[in-house]
Amino acid sequence: MTKWGIAHVYASYNNIIITLTDITGSETITKATGGMVVKAAKDEASPYAAMKAAERIADAAKEKGIDSIHVRVRAPGGNRSKSPGPGAQSAIRALARPGLAGTELALQGYPRALKDAYGGYYTLGRKFVGVIGHPGFMKFATRHGLPRPALMRFTMKLLANLTEPRGGDAADRVINALSRITPAG
Repeated sequence: MTKWGIAHVYASYNNIIITLTDITGSETITKATGGMVVKAAKDEASPYAAMKAAERIADAAKEKGIDSIHVRVRAPGGNRSKSPGPGAQSAIRALARPGLAGTELALQGYPRALKDAYGGYYTLGRKFVGVIGHPGFMKFATRHGLPRPALMRFTMKLLANLTEPRGGDAADRVINALSRITPAG
């Protein structure tokens, strides 16, 4: 007889939390988070962390004799994002295919997801670094840019990827718009 469990996937832009419960949802069997499987806090919501957390859940489910899993995905909601974070899709794929071959299949889309998410930003950064690499431009920028705090904050946000992805001030919106319209590659 098939023994069912429910994998509750909470995917935000800061972390991913996967909880495995029995079919009633009342008894927690195991849980895994992005912070349990990666070292850097910035990577807790990444597709890689989600896949590794889902692998832990799949292994625990096998140990407990659960051979079928319902997956329920949830986003932060409320006044926060209504869409799940970047790790949700990878967690679903990894839970659907537990095992080494499934892991490789789940990771196939990771390079494309990274390129879609950051390709324009990295292209914009390469162009910016190419421009400031010219001594004449650097001399001009040092003389006229350093005395202007707003321009320096804009430059710092651009170089360090410190923009708010949703909302933010005018500099954030300009950098995010430029990142979206700049072709990746």
